[in-house]
Amino acid sequence: MMLGMSWLSAAESFSDLILNSLALQFVINIDECIFEALLPEAYRDDMQKVVLHLPRKILTLREQVQEDWVQWKTSTFYFLFFSVFSFVYLKHLQFLPVIGILPYFRHDIAEACEPFLQTHKTRICFGGYQSEDCFPYGGE
Repeated sequence: MMLGMSWLSAAESFSDLILNSLALQFVINIDECIFEALLPEAYRDDMQKVVLHLPRKILTLREQVQEDWVQWKTSTFYFLFFSVFSFVYLKHLQFLPVIGILPYFRHDIAEACEPFLQTHKTRICFGGYQSEDCFPYGGE
């Protein structure tokens, strides 16, 4: 989960996020693609026939309801935890040296370049082109 989240959070734009998610999906499913491409169809059909039987304990109605309730609580916890963790990771944990992928993501260069940009963004002619101070030998 952490590697996948680090991979996806390293995207700088939505197009990069889509590209990274497609690449992650490819990495996850490459084994099935190789299985489909390289093994003969007869062997793949034999693999489809293999069924793993796990013994299931017969539960009473009360036990089944209790098990369903535990699974609902677990699913809700995972949903809330990963939603909150993703938000906290992107908003607050990016500044840590080991965990953070995108420290100061969009504004990381502003601190280093701000003095340079301020000196080069100032207007030379405050009154426009008609000013006598800006072009003393030009004009009318």
